[in-house]
Amino acid sequence: GHSWKAEWTVDKAPTCTKAGSKSHHCSVCGKKNDITSIPKAHKYVEKVTRTATADRAGKVTKTCSVCGNKQTVTVAKIKTVTLSKKSFIYDGTAKKPLVTVKDANGKKLVNKTDYTIKYAKGRKNIGTYKVTITFKGKYEGKKVLKFTIGLAKVKGVKAVSNSNRTVKLTYKKVEGAKKYIIYYSTAKDGTYKKLGTASKLTYTTPVLSK
Repeated sequence: GHSWKAEWTVDKAPTCTKAGSKSHHCSVCGKKNDITSIPKAHKYVEKVTRTATADRAGKVTKTCSVCGNKQTVTVAKIKTVTLSKKSFIYDGTAKKPLVTVKDANGKKLVNKTDYTIKYAKGRKNIGTYKVTITFKGKYEGKKVLKFTIGLAKVKGVKAVSNSNRTVKLTYKKVEGAKKYIIYYSTAKDGTYKKLGTASKLTYTTPVLSK
């Protein structure tokens, strides 16, 4: 029996105008098996003649280095640049939302090939941070997106009124909060006014007329 090589052997390389062929060779006698055609193909060298932006499509000229055949390819304009998340709750860790860029045809562009990403420093504390996307290669332009890190809502609020017309408030700790500001209103849907500030998880109001 023959001992067929696992790898393909190119018997005839394809050219710009003619197909080639490949096969599996017997390592003993050299007989060919699984003879398969290799499609003809140009050896193109690409040149960006107009970069694509968010406002216009671009163009790339492909020239065959063997026969000089030329093709002009349209590069779809940049359609969307989005972050995976625009708001985070503070937990002391750095945040890094993912960036997704798509062209007008819905195709995803590739990070480091079509664009680069620069995140603002820190991204741990409460605040607003920038993400700068700079386009390169077949694309041109810059896009700045923003995301925020904020505090969680206050939960577990309990209020106990006393006979001396004061109210004792208790609530659960909010990670990252330095203080708690208490507001009050004399009506359910009324205007709220600042009543006081607490640094602990309990607060007793002054004497209230209502």
